[in-house]
Amino acid sequence: MKAQYDLLRRAAHKGVLKLDVVSLPFVTEIDAIFGGQPPRNEPDYSGRLRIGGVKIVMDGSPQGKTACFTTPYLTGGPAGQQNWRGELSFPQATLNEWVKRVYDGGATLFVHCNGDAAIDALLEAHRFASNGRPETPRGTVGVHSQFIRRDQLQKYKTWGITPSFFTLHCFYFGDTHVANRGAEQTGFISPLKSARALGLRPTNHTDFNVSPLDQLFTIHTAVNRVSRSGRVIGEDERVTPLQALEAITIDGARQYGEESRKGSIEPGKLADLVVLSGNPLTVPPATIEQIHVVETIKEGATVWKRPPTTSAPAAK
Repeated sequence: MKAQYDLLRRAAHKGVLKLDVVSLPFVTEIDAIFGGQPPRNEPDYSGRLRIGGVKIVMDGSPQGKTACFTTPYLTGGPAGQQNWRGELSFPQATLNEWVKRVYDGGATLFVHCNGDAAIDALLEAHRFASNGRPETPRGTVGVHSQFIRRDQLQKYKTWGITPSFFTLHCFYFGDTHVANRGAEQTGFISPLKSARALGLRPTNHTDFNVSPLDQLFTIHTAVNRVSRSGRVIGEDERVTPLQALEAITIDGARQYGEESRKGSIEPGKLADLVVLSGNPLTVPPATIEQIHVVETIKEGATVWKRPPTTSAPAAK
């Protein structure tokens, strides 16, 4: 929204942003904010704010039964509809034209798509907008891409689309997804392991306020994939703690084109890091969620430190 973007700009101008913020205006705001020209990526921050691309939302949420699928929900629609598959947020023709506008303007595209029919819509819009060369790298990101099919994952690889997965759903909504979509399809949500096996470098995110901003629990869910009821959601898609850590650090930096200055602790990169109470690479995998942040450092300066009397957050 233009009002939110203007607020961020004012905060950046006043120097009150404590963390770097990458803004992704919605495609519908291009005219209001940028005078009709899709914003190209800004390589540098101004007051800790920069534009990172354009966002399009192609469907809703699987737990709310508004994600768009090629097959019906097992439990019907949100209002009791029969044979309910969900719906795209906009007609395919509109999505095609929007994606083409973003591509022709040279901006990076981030597309919210949860159900496999919405992912089909992204792939079709990408093909339409690519002027016959869909394999040309554009940095496009499929945000969530939760219920992606194996053939679609292969198309992501072929066409250079990066998935940004959401393994927190394994815990928070895994049982609901099994009821709505079945165990087999649910077992392949956010398939970090399969994506990496294809040579993709998927990221993993929290999507606040759908779920808490808790990166250690994000790692935990990628490694363990256990639901609230204790059910394993896709054992074959579990990744190692190191792979889960990479998905929220170096691969996240790569997704935003900042891997040369962020994402790993190396000479020449920004000293953006945290001190943890335990090592997620060595503790028993089931206890990763018990690790907590002790100190947060931004560009070499401590910006937050846990008081010595503060106890660790309770386990989920």
